[in-house]
Amino acid sequence: MPASTAIAPGPTMSDALCRLAIATYCELRSFDWCGDPDTGFGQAYVAGLRSIEARADADPWLVPAEVVGVVEELLVTSRAIDEDELADWLDRFPRRFLATIDRRGSRSGEAGRGRRWVDRAVRRSTT
Repeated sequence: MPASTAIAPGPTMSDALCRLAIATYCELRSFDWCGDPDTGFGQAYVAGLRSIEARADADPWLVPAEVVGVVEELLVTSRAIDEDELADWLDRFPRRFLATIDRRGSRSGEAGRGRRWVDRAVRRSTT
């Protein structure tokens, strides 16, 4: 696993978190038996990696400190998985990470559906 997943306390930019997630995901993939083409993880891994890379290439946003703490727990937990859990982590890590940093939430920071509350159009009077 990566030598360090330490994240500075407080809000962090999304692209920095994505770079840490990419490094962690690549390390998960580097287990020897995962390189075996018969395991079938190649396409899922590439799709997961591309989804994190796409988020890293998007315009960065400030991720709240509470969410950064959850991301750090996710990265630390991924370093301590057993080989039996590896298949699940290769499949679910990108989705767990991306869902955690998803900025479409309510003002309280809870995950929401649809548009981000800050993106909602404000109807202005034209009179």
